[in-house]
Amino acid sequence: MRVGVVTRWMDRVGGTEAATVSMLGILAGAGHDVTLYTNAPPASVPRGVSVAVPKNPAPPFPQRPPAPRGFHLYRGGHAGLMGMSDDDVLVVSDWEAFAEPTRARRILWYFHLAPDRERAVLRAGPPPWPGKWPRRAYQRLLVRQRLSKFDLGKTVLVPNSLHTARILGDVFGRAPGPVLYPPVRVAEMEAHRGRPKRRRAATVAAYWEHKRHGTAMRAAAAAGVDWVSIGAASGPGCAGRVAALRRAAGPGADIRTDVGRAELVEAVSSSRVYLHAADEAFGIAVVEAVAAGCVPIVHNGAANAETVPFGELRFGTEAEAAAKVRAAADGRYDGYLPRLAGHARRFSEEAFARRLLRMVGGRTAGG
Repeated sequence: MRVGVVTRWMDRVGGTEAATVSMLGILAGAGHDVTLYTNAPPASVPRGVSVAVPKNPAPPFPQRPPAPRGFHLYRGGHAGLMGMSDDDVLVVSDWEAFAEPTRARRILWYFHLAPDRERAVLRAGPPPWPGKWPRRAYQRLLVRQRLSKFDLGKTVLVPNSLHTARILGDVFGRAPGPVLYPPVRVAEMEAHRGRPKRRRAATVAAYWEHKRHGTAMRAAAAAGVDWVSIGAASGPGCAGRVAALRRAAGPGADIRTDVGRAELVEAVSSSRVYLHAADEAFGIAVVEAVAAGCVPIVHNGAANAETVPFGELRFGTEAEAAAKVRAAADGRYDGYLPRLAGHARRFSEEAFARRLLRMVGGRTAGG
């Protein structure tokens, strides 16, 4: 079967790009004829995967101009990618891409992110003063135009979590397909599970504002534990946030940027606690930390309840986070570790491969 995969840019490696690379390898390994459609290919692709780039590709990530405030989901880079495909199945592994006409016979649109901003725009009531009307109306027009482009007759909406599935139902007014949890390197992290643990909390997240690194740093300090933060800092505004964190950091804070995989694994697997203050549509880093034997303390929002199903390990306020980090560092939550380890395996790369191949083959049962 000929299978195409669309991701606008593959010139940086985040959760979306890592899942896409895994997807390419799984599809090619199953004997499918796979083509990646992208503006900026990665340094390498799995064996057996062809790469198709448009004649006039959009510029790579660092050169993309910032969108106007409030419209950052619509910065482009999508024109022509779907139109290049005449595959049997086209997997769009990029929610921020626009739906375009395509000759592909069936589309699986994989949502790595929940369209919560779109839902907020569609649900928003009248703005508090007349001067906000034009912007509110324009936002709503953009969202409705974008949604109207989806060919729902041949498109399956594939959420990355139950949280994303609920939001997709609200935005599109129809039930999405089955959940396809992203692939997590569970086996790799489990190999480091027995590593001695420091009295330290680790956080892995790109230095975007919504990742709430400041909250995590303050909670760790209040809990009396060290804190190591690892994340990409190449995005707009990230360097400034890293500088601000370092200015505010106490002696126990270790703030690292753009480290290699080996260093990330070492830092996480040698920490007793994994602290995550952001609300995630899934949360690959959380599951990796659990597989490595860390006690997760996560914010009680979005899909975090799916990756950390025990309410005692989730927090609402910064003060509550500090108290739970302290308890985790003292070993009071260690009883959860065996159950957490079993729970993490449902998000393994093997589970992702089984579900993906069923969907591409037209079978939508879980597994």
